Amino acid sequence: CNAGYTGEDGGPCVACSAGTFKDATGSGMCKACGTGTVQPEEGAWRCEACPAGTYEEASECVACPAFTSSIAGSNSSGACTYTALLERTMQEVSAGCKGACHCQVFTGAQGTFDEGSLYSYSANSACSWMIVPPGAVAIDLWFEAFDVPTADHVSLFECESLACQQPLLLGRLAGRNVPSQRFHSNTGVMKVEFVTDAISNGR
Repeated sequence: CNAGYTGEDGGPCVACSAGTFKDATGSGMCKACGTGTVQPEEGAWRCEACPAGTYEEASECVACPAFTSSIAGSNSSGACTYTALLERTMQEVSAGCKGACHCQVFTGAQGTFDEGSLYSYSANSACSWMIVPPGAVAIDLWFEAFDVPTADHVSLFECESLACQQPLLLGRLAGRNVPSQRFHSNTGVMKVEFVTDAISNGR
């Protein structure tokens, strides 16, 4: 029998049932998927690890609760932690950073941050910062200094989760004057993006 199928030599071959696999040819038996892996299809030659952000339970991949994540191949809800999601978010923010800016994820209850340059900021930058204090239900952000020519811009978003897949735009800012208002997120998660063109002449 081919991989994914079992049966006696010379006899009919039957597909391995969902939740099992057989990775070699011959008359061997189908084996149950290991912990942290699943196979919803019949006739499989291998099982797949539950992806990051899920865990295996009763042969299904179950999504982690909000504001938590897990590593691939997790097999219990206990593997879903805020720390795992935070580490994953930090990696994604850092990977998407372009230019000399210091893209970061902030978890403190209060603090300040800036673009990272001492004088004029870098041209052709794409920077982002996530503000995600654990347990926060709201965030307020305001500017103490602002000098962004109209060709560049700063955007602020309210996010439902660290993934920030459908953000709500709170403001898109440019100009030489410090914005007078405070920007408020009702979700406890805020994302700040800063994009510049090919000319560097602000800070």
